[in-house]
Amino acid sequence: RKNHIPSWASEQWRKDTAENIRRFIHHVRGKYGKNIIGYHIASGHTEEWFYWTSYTEDFLDYSKPQTEAFRVWLRKKYTSNEALRSAWNNPDITFETARVPYKTERIRRDFFQFRDPQKSQNVIDYYIFHSEVVVETIEYLARAAKEACNYESLVGVFYGYIFELAGSGLASQNGGHLAMAKMLRCRNVDFYTAPTSYMARQDRK
Repeated sequence: RKNHIPSWASEQWRKDTAENIRRFIHHVRGKYGKNIIGYHIASGHTEEWFYWTSYTEDFLDYSKPQTEAFRVWLRKKYTSNEALRSAWNNPDITFETARVPYKTERIRRDFFQFRDPQKSQNVIDYYIFHSEVVVETIEYLARAAKEACNYESLVGVFYGYIFELAGSGLASQNGGHLAMAKMLRCRNVDFYTAPTSYMARQDRK
C-alpha cells in the first residue's frame, strides 16, 4: 500500500533503519564472525534503490519530510528568496511555500525531451534533489553499517542504472539514480552492483 511507503527524506526512518542495521550486523558478527566479507544494503522498488513507483503512473514523493528537505536544499542552493524567485521566474515563491512539483509539471517537456530553465527550473531543481536524497540516505545507512562492523567489512549498494532506466518511460527521471557523481564521493560505500540489463533478454544468445 502506498501509504505504507517510507520517505527516504524522513530523519526518523533513517534513524530507525540505521539502528536495525547495527543490530543485525552485531548479531551476524557475533554468530558467524569472519565468515562474512561484507554487507549489501537495499531498499526501494525491487530493493534496488529506485523510488517505489518509478515504473508506474504514480509519482513520489509528496510527503512532509520530502517537502521540508526540498526546502532546506533550496535554501542551501539559492540562499535568498530573491535568488529563488529569479531562478524559478516566479515573483511569489518563497522557501516556505516552495513545493514538490505536481505530476503534470513533472511530465511536461518544453522542447522535445528537454526542459527550459525559464519555464521549468522548479522541476529541474526538484529532480536534482530527488536523486541526491537517495544518495544521502544510502550514505547515512552505509556509515551506520561501517561503524557497526568497525570498518572491517565491505559495504555496497545497488546504484547507477543510468542506461537501464532510460529505456523505461519516465523511470530514468523518477528512479533516483541520477546523482552518480555524488554517490562516487560516498566514503562509506565500497562497491556498487547492477545487472547488465533486464531488457530484451529473450533476444540474446
